[in-house]
Amino acid sequence: MEDGVLYTRTQADSWKVKRLKRNSRIKAVPSDARGEPLGEWMNGSAYEIVDSAQANHVNELMNKKYGLLKRGFDWMGKLRGHELTAVRIELDVQRNHE
Repeated sequence: MEDGVLYTRTQADSWKVKRLKRNSRIKAVPSDARGEPLGEWMNGSAYEIVDSAQANHVNELMNKKYGLLKRGFDWMGKLRGHELTAVRIELDVQRNHE
């Protein structure tokens, strides 16, 4: 997270990226590493980052946070031929607290 915005990376050809191109509205929930919800669902918007400088910035943020673990996943993805894309997630904080 940076400046109240969440970032993630995913496979560029995934269904979630295709869906975001049609409809950017999302519902998100904080969860543990196994995907078990830890809080309340929140509304928001998500956008694929197409600017290469912004995508590189997201990659640097992920490297800083996850270190060797992320680099290992990147390496495995390259071996499998997966292309990744960055996603920007903006939560509707004001609306979620009404």
